[in-house]
Amino acid sequence: MSARLKDPTLIEIAYHEAGHAVVAWRKGAEPIELTIEPGENYLGRLTRRDSLSDRGLDFKRRDEARDVMAMFSCAIGLAGPAGEREYWAKRGRDLPPPWKDRRLRDSQDHHHALSLAFAATIKAEREHHSPLLAKVSRLQAVRDYLEHAFIDAEAIVRRDWLYVNALAKTLVRDKTMSGAEILATFARVDEDRRDPE
Repeated sequence: MSARLKDPTLIEIAYHEAGHAVVAWRKGAEPIELTIEPGENYLGRLTRRDSLSDRGLDFKRRDEARDVMAMFSCAIGLAGPAGEREYWAKRGRDLPPPWKDRRLRDSQDHHHALSLAFAATIKAEREHHSPLLAKVSRLQAVRDYLEHAFIDAEAIVRRDWLYVNALAKTLVRDKTMSGAEILATFARVDEDRRDPE
């Protein structure tokens, strides 16, 4: 979470980072570390190892893999705001999506997602549209790309809310979790589902 957001609470930061972690995990990334200890340029951070790679692919397949990786990264980037949004929705407060929320518009997550969306849509327009059409439709294409990534992230956050909630509560208590602790938290949630006592 970007340090440029205005005074988020520790719990908001925890749900934000938990959103990133759960969506990244569902997208096949390996969690390395999750923290809400602030750094120089962030209030919280997920470190992950992505499973996707374009190594060893021919040119056409490499290009397709990069498109998938861009959407993958965009969804993970917007999963933080999705985690916060769902946290507040559970408490009866409806936050706007990140591209309409002034507080989130300046976040690093949103800037990263926006740059991925611009790159992907410019590439698509170059391949499928005339230059004039590309200029007219680029803003809408970027909005559509961001919205698609956010809907994907938000659906995962909602479906896997028990994971997000468990991670956030643990983060508030412990401040930092290793990849093994993140996976152990997911395993405990699964065990509680199977054996609710």
